[in-house]
Amino acid sequence: MAALHACLRTALLGTGLLLGSFAAQAASGDEVMLGLRWGMSPLQAGIDGAQLVKEAEVFNLQAFHANTVAVPLQGFSTYQLVFARDSLVKIVASGDAIEHDPSGVKGQQRFDALSQWLHEAFGEPYYAARQIGGADGRVVHPSFYQCLQSTECGRWFVNFRTADRSVTLELQGDGLDSGFVRIIVEAQPQWPEALAEYRGHQLESAEKAMPDHPDQP
Repeated sequence: MAALHACLRTALLGTGLLLGSFAAQAASGDEVMLGLRWGMSPLQAGIDGAQLVKEAEVFNLQAFHANTVAVPLQGFSTYQLVFARDSLVKIVASGDAIEHDPSGVKGQQRFDALSQWLHEAFGEPYYAARQIGGADGRVVHPSFYQCLQSTECGRWFVNFRTADRSVTLELQGDGLDSGFVRIIVEAQPQWPEALAEYRGHQLESAEKAMPDHPDQP
């Protein structure tokens, strides 16, 4: 399952360019973003211009890596698409490394700019967290980004909801003084349903694999 959630880093050419591109994507009707539509198959995505390479297939879920999509989000060159029984249910786009930023100032500025734009596109956030140092502020790490690598220390994200999607913007740590932003778009309710089906299958498989233990007299 880890491969299905892996986020593949790529070059982010500039926050301003990203915002303009996402604005058009957010208002495109049936198109979720990147020229992609919920429910389309990998074959349809390929015909429309996405160059897909399969990363993993587990029961009902397939994860694909893509360097090119029908309508690229300017500033991103790598994407991950997840399909449930050949139906698109999740899109992930990751930015490049934010480097030489031990205090996290540059990363927070990039996050704030993207968060503001998503707010304008989707309305008030459904949920958000900006936490460093753990729930009580007592967890100590050498840097802002190292803290973000541990959920016990730091979380920095904002989530928006519409009738057909959940959109999450995250700031993630990737070293002592580096990190990256990530946008995750999930089909609602299709992604939670697909995930529940997968987990149910895993539980059933685990139960079948357990040896029988007849009752002792």
